[in-house]
Amino acid sequence: MADEIQDKAAGVVEAIFGSGGEAEAEAKEELKGDPAVPTSPQTTAAEARVEVKADGGKIATLVDGTTVETFPDDSKISTFPDGTVVESKADGAKITSWPDGTKKETRPDGQKITTRQDGTTTVNNADGTKIVTWPDGSQRESRADGTKVETLSGGVVTETQASGVKIATFPDGTKMHTLVDGTKVAFMPDGSQVETRPDKTKTTTYADGTTVESRPDGTKVTTFKDQTTKEIRPDGTKLTKWPDGTMLEVKPDGTKITTRPDGKVEITKPETNPEAEAKPEDDESDPDYEEEEH
Repeated sequence: MADEIQDKAAGVVEAIFGSGGEAEAEAKEELKGDPAVPTSPQTTAAEARVEVKADGGKIATLVDGTTVETFPDDSKISTFPDGTVVESKADGAKITSWPDGTKKETRPDGQKITTRQDGTTTVNNADGTKIVTWPDGSQRESRADGTKVETLSGGVVTETQASGVKIATFPDGTKMHTLVDGTKVAFMPDGSQVETRPDKTKTTTYADGTTVESRPDGTKVTTFKDQTTKEIRPDGTKLTKWPDGTMLEVKPDGTKITTRPDGKVEITKPETNPEAEAKPEDDESDPDYEEEEH
């Protein structure tokens, strides 16, 4: 039934403009193919009114209020009684505007742009990319390869790649990469980076090449740019290794163990205080001393 109605509307245009010209055929197709054509036109060719403009353009007005205006460049504007407007441009672009404020544009390159009454805009590109922009400025881009990019209103941009890797970019330039295994790597504006692994191991790499690794058991290892390393263990033991192979281990009790590159080991015990206090004894010279009665 709907097809019959649309054919009837197309027939009206054909009767108005004739049946042999290219412009007339396009006018027919414009009405027949557009979903915005009223579902129950009460118009016949005899009831239509046509106005021919001085520039060669034509305006057809149907009794139901529908108007089709054709311009010399073959572009057209169709206005329906409900307020829907369809504009077909000479370059092939088509713009449809609905009464509720929704607007859809199809461009010659295949790009489609839909703007809704709340200001939300959806862009579908010919390559499969889809971009949705909300009134608050936030945006989501879905690419053909499965990548999704979201721009939040605060300026944070998140990218979810098809592989599952997520990248968040903050306004200050900081970037946070979240890998598939849960590892997170933050790249700071000053050139440093912080890597946090699923087992809670945290490694900070500074711009000068120094790295600090904090392990779940409390061990902390610092590696300097000359490859000297300093390790602090949970029990308080400190271990320093130099590039030449020398190693110094300091125990919690102060004992120092030095291992030389040639394998020689030196052990230094902490010094004891020779003047350690002894337990005080009774002294008869003490004025508070009282001789025990016998």
